[in-house]
Amino acid sequence: MKKLLLAASAAALLASSWLAPARAEYLKEHRGGTIRLLARSAAGTLDPHINYTDQGWQMYQPIYDGLVAFRKAEGVEGFSIVPDLAEALPTVSSDGKTLTFKLRKGIKFSSGQDLGVKDVVASFQRIFKVSGPTSGTFYAGIVGADKCLADTKSCTLEGGVVADEAAGTITLNLTKPDAEILYKLALPHAVILPADTPTEDMGSKPIPSTGPYMISAFDPNKGMTVSRNPNFNQWSEEAQPDGYPDVVQYDFGPLGRGSRDGDPERRSGLDVRRAAQRSSRRTRQQVHGPAAHLAAFCMVVRAAEHAHGSFRQ
Repeated sequence: MKKLLLAASAAALLASSWLAPARAEYLKEHRGGTIRLLARSAAGTLDPHINYTDQGWQMYQPIYDGLVAFRKAEGVEGFSIVPDLAEALPTVSSDGKTLTFKLRKGIKFSSGQDLGVKDVVASFQRIFKVSGPTSGTFYAGIVGADKCLADTKSCTLEGGVVADEAAGTITLNLTKPDAEILYKLALPHAVILPADTPTEDMGSKPIPSTGPYMISAFDPNKGMTVSRNPNFNQWSEEAQPDGYPDVVQYDFGPLGRGSRDGDPERRSGLDVRRAAQRSSRRTRQQVHGPAAHLAAFCMVVRAAEHAHGSFRQ
């Protein structure tokens, strides 16, 4: 449990520049513009079912969604689980081995495809078909996972993930109760992708997403552009709130290059986090938890604008 929470916490703290706080007036006042970030290099594959890095996971927070998510809140509240693509937390059987989720209606991928229960089933199968790094640990307790681990390409998870198209439900059957299963389902390795996503590492090719942002351009040698998902309509502020910037430009190169070439907007991820920490100390507020995006973003912007005059475009 501790390792799961620490992994999610690290990713969300790094992603503090993305999502909007609950106050609608704050979103209206600060919405728009471009944030520029700098990393030493790309974090490997863009595939969320495979990437297992803090840098990758911070990018996935506002891009992809699972059935459930860590609440986007400060402090201990950020460690609680809330429904995301599911309408509510699952109904759990008395023996703790069967979880039934009701999928939300009206959600679309950035490609324009409607989200359906078939996408959920295919995504869970894909975790095993691409030999995801946590398929044999976090998700090994799903019925049928043993066969999938033995023969990844023919994985069906028969009896493990069952969809009811008419009812719009997904039933997850476990071989034994797992007190951590909802935390595992809230991690990026369990995000839901379109059913027709190839069952191989997608590498540098972005996969359509359901969150407020999508990866619109990627060059592993230069950088990544993340822009608003035109098909996103906020369904849960707790799980996946709308974001501030219209574009996030993530450049890859030597840290600190932006300050040396006179461009104050080319800020490294380290600089952004330091700005947030300075602002946090001034306001006597601390940002903790796996979903610390909310308050941290406004602190980052205010601190950076104060220090450099122009952080956003």
